[in-house]
Amino acid sequence: MIPRLARNTAVATAVFFVVILIFRGDGVGSVAIWSAVFASLVFAMAYAALQVALIMFKGDRE
Repeated sequence: MIPRLARNTAVATAVFFVVILIFRGDGVGSVAIWSAVFASLVFAMAYAALQVALIMFKGDRE
């Protein structure tokens, strides 16, 4: 359960990082990258918390 959750969170965060870096329009400078990193960290924490809550309330189907 945990490796699957970690893998899903890592993939979703990587996709979010690329999307936010491309569509923010600030270019690929140092400030834009750090801004996207911090936004991705917040996204990763929220996404993982949501996934854990769903597993707890629905139960693990495996």
